[in-house]
Amino acid sequence: MAVKKRAATLAEIAKVAGVSRMTASRALNNQPGVSAETREDILRIADEMGYSVNPFAQKLANGRSRIIGVMAELHAPFTSDIVLGISGAAKSAGYEALVYSLPDRDSTAPSSVASLLQQIAGGIIAILPYEASYLEQITSAGLPVVTIDTLYDDPLFPAVDGDSYQGARLAVRHLADLGHRRIGFITGDNRLRSARERMAGYSDAAAQFGLDRDPALIVNGDFLQKSGFDAAKQLLALIQPPTAIFAANDISALGASQRCARRG
Repeated sequence: MAVKKRAATLAEIAKVAGVSRMTASRALNNQPGVSAETREDILRIADEMGYSVNPFAQKLANGRSRIIGVMAELHAPFTSDIVLGISGAAKSAGYEALVYSLPDRDSTAPSSVASLLQQIAGGIIAILPYEASYLEQITSAGLPVVTIDTLYDDPLFPAVDGDSYQGARLAVRHLADLGHRRIGFITGDNRLRSARERMAGYSDAAAQFGLDRDPALIVNGDFLQKSGFDAAKQLLALIQPPTAIFAANDISALGASQRCARRG
């Protein structure tokens, strides 16, 4: 039975390279103060000896972390794709992404979230649920934060969002170009800015293209599959049902499609 080789320590790397532990640490952590030739030599020796940087020890030693904490609900393909993108971009920049999978969107944030991320991460990307306690937890951690799909028109943190307003206008315009005049709309959760912008985009496009403005064509949803199914059921039950439906996101559109298929 093969015996697993013990990983080398920083002191052993420094000894073989003929440098101080401080110099070896700087080279391995990509810090200034080390010549390119020495850095290359130390990295080669470390690789040959099977050394790997412990990110937790690294943060304890110098107060810096090359780990980005990601807070996300992973039930939606949209979120999963973003997390994959974050992981790839982080790796390209020499960082690792640590994903904290959130429970359902309306649950209160456990008090351990902030302390855990504070110990491990150097910053946080938050694809937020809608419970405000998560924002409070992130704020208390005292770390740099970027949010995706923020709750607020005036965000508490730097935010990355798509152009939900223009996206909704283009979707409705496409349906109008196909000849539809009664276009149903399944809203998103209006606590999110993106949902409110998609509602505005739908309404403005309906006015611009002279579409039927019947209030019954707008049905509340929450970005989830079941709400899409239920909303489509309500729209198709109208005396004059819509000839097309615009859903505020892919998941609710899937639910709406399932209801339409069931109706033939």
